[in-house]
Amino acid sequence: RYSESSKQRLDRAILTFFQNFRKAYVGDQAMHSSK
Repeated sequence: RYSESSKQRLDRAILTFFQNFRKAYVGDQAMHSSK
């Protein structure tokens, strides 16, 4: 069983990962469509 602090840290890490992934994906799509 995780402690609350480690769970929050994990959630934040996952959230940051998805934000970065989405940013990179959307940026890649924009570059392809602009050509």
